Amino acid sequence: MSLGRGNDILSGFGTGWFYGGKGTDALILPSGNYDIAVSGGQVAFTLDGVTMNTAGFEVLQIGDNSYDFSNLPPIVS
Repeated sequence: MSLGRGNDILSGFGTGWFYGGKGTDALILPSGNYDIAVSGGQVAFTLDGVTMNTAGFEVLQIGDNSYDFSNLPPIVS
């Protein structure tokens, strides 16, 4: 799924490829302990055997915690 131009927000978690596109884009995930794999500009989030692949996002929010996609730790919650 490609969000296109502008400042977009994607809320939720599920299998697939999700592209933030141009602008400042935010990904809001439900609470949980996600394993993170970074490869180039792509970031994969895995929770309970389900993987969500992303690219082109700048901000990650999980619960009350916010992260910058350019500096993600290996596990976030």
